[in-house]
Amino acid sequence: MSRRKYGAYCDSDEGDEDELAGKAGRCGSAPEDIGDSDEPREDLYGGDSDSEEDGYAVPRRKKHHCCLAVVITSLVLVIVLCGGILGGAYFAWDHFLGEPTQMDLFQGLNVLSNLYKADPAVVTAPYGEEDLDGFYDRVLDALCMTVDDGYDLDLPAIVVDMLNSAGSGEETVQAALAARNDGEELDKLLNELKFNWESLRNPTAETGEVKISGPQIAAFVNDVLQEAFVGADSLVQMQSEWNVNFADVVSLEQVIVSAPDTINDAATKLKATVKVELRSALQSVASKFTGIAAFGIKAAAAILPKEIYFSAEVEPCDAEGAAGVVVNSTSEEDMEKMLRIVDAVFSLTGSELNTGDFLTQINATVYNAV
Repeated sequence: MSRRKYGAYCDSDEGDEDELAGKAGRCGSAPEDIGDSDEPREDLYGGDSDSEEDGYAVPRRKKHHCCLAVVITSLVLVIVLCGGILGGAYFAWDHFLGEPTQMDLFQGLNVLSNLYKADPAVVTAPYGEEDLDGFYDRVLDALCMTVDDGYDLDLPAIVVDMLNSAGSGEETVQAALAARNDGEELDKLLNELKFNWESLRNPTAETGEVKISGPQIAAFVNDVLQEAFVGADSLVQMQSEWNVNFADVVSLEQVIVSAPDTINDAATKLKATVKVELRSALQSVASKFTGIAAFGIKAAAAILPKEIYFSAEVEPCDAEGAAGVVVNSTSEEDMEKMLRIVDAVFSLTGSELNTGDFLTQINATVYNAV
């Protein structure tokens, strides 16, 4: 008579089939017929057996604590790695930037976090097409001049010609006017400008002062920028070299005039806000490179903020004034700390650039232009 093994279901000795069937009923349903072979059934015990006793295979116990050990080990390695990076960053900051910035790493990171807080709410004085028309009306009123309805003065094109001309100051203006004189636009401008006699007949007319609003200035400056992006030789070359279309990543959002709306008043301050699509710009630059350089630029694009609002305030009628700058809606105290960080980084690179002197030069440039 053949021997049958029920393994984990029940123990069995040789006997008749009725006795075996009874034992199977008490221990649970018997497995399918395993035949007359005395070899241990691997499919019955889930794999190799660890030992055999009296011809029966003893199932191997699975050890589940191995996965837990791997998880714990991995977690410890991650903590050690992060701790090493943080410790190294803290040491590097303290060694190179701690003294000039008078901040530790965590204070510095708290200040730099303002770069990621771009909020469209900083734009409080948006402009439209009507503001561009208003700008030209105000300028012509101040000059006591008029032009026929529908005529485009094309001042942005003249400004771009000035940018493309050699020289400085009056020489640049004369060169630009000379260049335009050979074209149709300047001739049309001279022919269309007419003296406004009404300004003299009206004793209440205010002439000689350019009274203009912030949105009107912003509309005109934006018009000039759009023309410069496609017509100024230096900007066109720069866009080609870096594979970036400035018109897509830089936009003038607003200009706010504080104090009187009279440009020649020494108390007047102009605040301009520009939005920079930083991530989009870096992604465009990355497409110009390959290999490690492209990877590094793309990595920087992923880490740096998507967009930033830069606001600069100048005193256009004060030659000795200094421009102020604000990133997003950063407080004055944090902005001062951020500029200290910028100065410290420039110093590490060997640059002699100082943000305070640079902002003073910007204000002087605006003063000379006005």
